[in-house]
Amino acid sequence: IQIESENAAEANARLQQLQEDPDVQKIIYNFSSYMQVNDIETMVYTADFSLYENQNIIYKGRFPKYDNEIAIGASLAEKLNKAVGDDLSISINGNTQQYLITGLSQGSNYFGREMYMTPKGYLHLFPDYQFKTLAVYLDAYADRDEFIKYLETTTNDQKITITNHYGIIEASLG
Repeated sequence: IQIESENAAEANARLQQLQEDPDVQKIIYNFSSYMQVNDIETMVYTADFSLYENQNIIYKGRFPKYDNEIAIGASLAEKLNKAVGDDLSISINGNTQQYLITGLSQGSNYFGREMYMTPKGYLHLFPDYQFKTLAVYLDAYADRDEFIKYLETTTNDQKITITNHYGIIEASLG
């Protein structure tokens, strides 16, 4: 379940609240955004990837651990003529950062043109960004619908967006 708060303070408060919930297995700050790299539109994902369930997304190398590291999609690597161990320079609004490519992903997100970086690595490019999106992993026996109802009733007039990714997958599969 993904929860997007209106601002970072509300996300932090929600994080503190949910860490006490026995139905919550773990919570990961995450974020995704479009980004141009060498005139190629990409999708960048930020998170503490050591907490990801599926480490097999990276088929060569590993997810980034440090703020100067990045993993990229195989299609993007091919377009940029890059491999694991190469440097990738990214410029945003005159701010240029160098990242070491630590892994290649086999994901089909954004047609293989995805990038993965740590939150601190993302902040090098966008220093004013405040993370406000939480990925909440529930215990296997938790009732997702009840949990979402609970979230909706405890917002305290905060504006949040709740996405039930399992619900989307179930609806897609029929």
